[in-house]
Amino acid sequence: MHTEQSRRKRASLLEVVVTTGVLFIIILLLNMLFYNMGIRGVFSDLLTICLPIVLGFYVLRSYGLSYQYTIICEELIIKECRGNKERVLLNININQIEEIHKGPISREEKKAFMQNKRFVDAKKHQNGVSYYCIYSEDGSKYCFQFEPSEKLLEKLKVNL
Repeated sequence: MHTEQSRRKRASLLEVVVTTGVLFIIILLLNMLFYNMGIRGVFSDLLTICLPIVLGFYVLRSYGLSYQYTIICEELIIKECRGNKERVLLNININQIEEIHKGPISREEKKAFMQNKRFVDAKKHQNGVSYYCIYSEDGSKYCFQFEPSEKLLEKLKVNL
């Protein structure tokens, strides 16, 4: 059994300041837009306040996202972890893996895999090294993109 977790780095002070500044500018622009259009009242105030809060929540939530890669008895399990919640993105037998390669795949290949609705993007730009894994299931080829450690790569390539 092998388990590892790919975490996104914590938000830097600069990223927090920039995000706060952008949200502040959005509030000002919305306020000026509503004022110039003659829209005043509760609706414009609620929209001016709620939209930046929702956008800020979405940005901050993305920093809590991580992926867990686990190999148990010839099975590769990829989970998305957000806070205390885990969701299984992919569960395949290692023998189904046809190839693992570093770097980007062609735009046409990526488009073809995305049409199958099984293109899993399990990376968070942790170290900038992305790998693509192509596997077959029920006669079709699928792909997922991830950022494994060298140890996980060795364990996967042993079975290729």
